[in-house]
Amino acid sequence: MDTPRGFNTIDADGPTSSVNALPAVSPSDIPVSWTGTDDDGGAGIAGFDVYVSVDAGPWELWLDNTAANSATYPGTAGLVYSFYCIATDWVGHTEVKAPVVEATTTANAMPRIALADPAPHTMLNTGDTYVITWIDSDPDSSATISLYWDTDTNAMNNTESVPRESGPPEGGTTSLKPAREDAAAPRDLAAWGVIAEGNGGGSYAQVDAIEAKTGVWAYAPTAVRGGLTVRGRPLRDYAVVLHRGWNLIAPTATCVYPDLSQVPGPAWYWDGDAALYRSVPHGGQLLTGRAYWVYATRDVTLTLGP
Repeated sequence: MDTPRGFNTIDADGPTSSVNALPAVSPSDIPVSWTGTDDDGGAGIAGFDVYVSVDAGPWELWLDNTAANSATYPGTAGLVYSFYCIATDWVGHTEVKAPVVEATTTANAMPRIALADPAPHTMLNTGDTYVITWIDSDPDSSATISLYWDTDTNAMNNTESVPRESGPPEGGTTSLKPAREDAAAPRDLAAWGVIAEGNGGGSYAQVDAIEAKTGVWAYAPTAVRGGLTVRGRPLRDYAVVLHRGWNLIAPTATCVYPDLSQVPGPAWYWDGDAALYRSVPHGGQLLTGRAYWVYATRDVTLTLGP
């Protein structure tokens, strides 16, 4: 009687794997992928354990024995995420390696806008047409750019808002033609980015009265010496309710920016003189009379005062 031949797969070595490199800055929903190989003639990879570390914190298991080679990690704007993975083959061999960063990225934060051409503080001739080019290092394709110019060194006048154009370099172009009726040719240029609705952003609403603890934008056609004086009743309540996403707030007293896990990133304020956003870290000082952008991972109450 003929006996069928039997075949056994000899899988002596464990598999190897790694998480693919990530860009320095990613969207808040981070696309992560990984690859792995088994030894020649081995049984093949059965699954991956994928780990994540937030802001250099402890490693936590994100995906357990997944057969997939990619997934989207729900990040929080402004935080740094690192990943590594471990593979297991079909005969039970598990990759042996120490936890080590294989890919790292920062989740999408506030846009970082800079003018590329003409350079800031460039004098433009009235009536001539110029191509304005800006750079946006934020990968969020929903960002909207507002361009400003200054005709008298006292105020910034909005030219237009345009969606950020895709493709490298991250940024776009538009045209500007200073009107002949302007008192002077534009002396200064600025670019400002806004995260659009659906990416942690919100929308603006026009108000007739200023509400305590809520930040507002105000336009001045000429310089206001000493700033704007706001009168009202003194407050003893310094609690500000933040909603998930970006919030524009204004402290009712100079205070320390508190460190809350639900508000992981810095506070951002607009520096009109330099025409850019500046950040205040946790433990830094928030000034009364200044509005700040802060990002909350969920609804939370923030105390801004003594």
